[in-house]
Amino acid sequence: MESDKVLPLERSFYIGNMFSAIMYGLQIYMTIHSVYLLRAPSHDSGVQRQKLFYASYSILLLLCMSFAFIANALMGQMMWIEHRDFDGGPVAWWLSNGTVWFNVVGSAFDMFGNFLGDALLIYRCAIIWGKRWYVIFLPVLMFLASTALAILSVVESALPGSSFFQTHVINFAVPWISLTCTLNAIVTVLIAGRILYARKQIREVMPEIDADVYTGIVAILIESALPFTLVGIVFAIVLSKEQPVQLFFADLWGSYVGLAPQLIILRVAMGRAWSKNTLTQVSTRIDFIHNKTGTTTVDSTQIGTVRYTESHPSVLKSISESSSHAQKLEQSGAEV
Repeated sequence: MESDKVLPLERSFYIGNMFSAIMYGLQIYMTIHSVYLLRAPSHDSGVQRQKLFYASYSILLLLCMSFAFIANALMGQMMWIEHRDFDGGPVAWWLSNGTVWFNVVGSAFDMFGNFLGDALLIYRCAIIWGKRWYVIFLPVLMFLASTALAILSVVESALPGSSFFQTHVINFAVPWISLTCTLNAIVTVLIAGRILYARKQIREVMPEIDADVYTGIVAILIESALPFTLVGIVFAIVLSKEQPVQLFFADLWGSYVGLAPQLIILRVAMGRAWSKNTLTQVSTRIDFIHNKTGTTTVDSTQIGTVRYTESHPSVLKSISESSSHAQKLEQSGAEV
């Protein structure tokens, strides 16, 4: 390798490991916090199953990110400490030993974490769209294709004399990352569009209700995993150009693989994430109307129904369907 690229590569790998350590710490905290919030037992078997699902998902993501983080840390130890006198230097050792077992296992777990994250994002998109399955048809196809390319990338990088950053592996890795970023971009548009549409409806019909917890900027950024998508796009570009900074973005994007879905799970655990009947929950909050004779408590469901009937009949239909579904859930088990 050219000498002018050696030091930039080492710096990129070192700084990337530092950033991934910080993000791994955040991942541990959010996982513990999520499981703590989800641990409370529920008399509703449906809710209990959902809590168990999200808690298990959260722990599985942490395990995947743990293996990936440990693998990167071991590679750093080997190249800078154990084999620093290797002919050609630390980078030469790193390039010659990319197929060492723990590095391959770390890449595989990072790939599996990406699989889990994309699957959760598509599921959340379906939830936010009221389980209109036709909406996620294209994202599901792209998910299957990106998963296949991810597996091929890991297999190619595990072959003797290979590594993830060699040209023949990059030929699979760049399409994989590009496809998963495109998938995330499409789902981002679907989720953000749905949330903004709901925000507009709620504010037009019931301006006195603060629904920012469900429709604010934070909700859009977290529910759509937008930062993960943006970092992935940059990573795909620098990887295709084989720039030294690719190692930094590899670590950063690899950390976001677990962090993005964990943020969604944390919002679910805190009761701030969207569910199938979020609009119903918001619209049925009690409003207190003050008049000259005193204070009267009014059921906002009735107020909302009148307003929807007058100016938003299509929204009324959506709310009515959600209310009907919520009643069924009370009998068979609600969803977190």
